[in-house]
Amino acid sequence: MNYLQVVQDFRRIPPGSVFSQRQHHNTYPAVAEKIRNLMGKSVRAQRDSKHQALMNEKEKNRALRAENDQLLEELVRIASVNQRLLFEMAELKAVVSGKVVSITPKPGK
Repeated sequence: MNYLQVVQDFRRIPPGSVFSQRQHHNTYPAVAEKIRNLMGKSVRAQRDSKHQALMNEKEKNRALRAENDQLLEELVRIASVNQRLLFEMAELKAVVSGKVVSITPKPGK
């Protein structure tokens, strides 16, 4: 399909007829498809490029979800360590103030 074929197909359109672009595409779909092909915008190419873009975004989404899960696991682990340290700090403050006597065995005894 080349430029001359498209011109010949357009010559079949009655002269003086005023069509909108949508009317052209609905009335003469073969001509519209030839134009899209000449411009490198065929329906198949557009669909394939959109599908490829969708697949790329899905892959990015999958990677981000995996990273999110990993960060949530790390947050849980860190929160647990933080809580343990808070309890230990409260116990040590109580021992220092003399209000509580520690009964945990000291290392080395």
